[in-house]
Amino acid sequence: MSGKNSAEIDPQIIPLDLSDLKQVFELDQICFSPEIAFPKNLFAYFLTSPDCASFGIKQNNKLLGFIIICARDNELAQIITLDICPEHRRKKLGQRLLVFAHNFLKQRGFKRIFLETAVNNNPAIALYLKFDYKLRGVAKCYYPDSTDALVMDKTL
Repeated sequence: MSGKNSAEIDPQIIPLDLSDLKQVFELDQICFSPEIAFPKNLFAYFLTSPDCASFGIKQNNKLLGFIIICARDNELAQIITLDICPEHRRKKLGQRLLVFAHNFLKQRGFKRIFLETAVNNNPAIALYLKFDYKLRGVAKCYYPDSTDALVMDKTL
């Protein structure tokens, strides 16, 4: 016996759409300070844009985390955000979403992916380094609170 509640299902990765807007917005508000969190209308854009793909990891209909990626050209994509609910961190959900996004992009012919992450976001930096992202530079005062961002990329 696994010790899991029989009603509890394993978290599943699914595509997100506009019907997920409320949960996506609320999770981002939990994950980031008000100065950095995205406004709801920007998430509405990401969830509907043909240039973006959004995937969530849900368990029992609750959004535990999500990733949003956008095409910048036919071979280059950008991770817009990767959010994991604080009480579900350190359970490899971010890794699962990252691997899923990498595979999704590779299947569509993308060759490279890049992102920006706050210089003080050590868990995110460690995750990206684990997946062979390389540091390419620093974007000074990138965030509205003047925090610098590391620019990282990876060949898919």
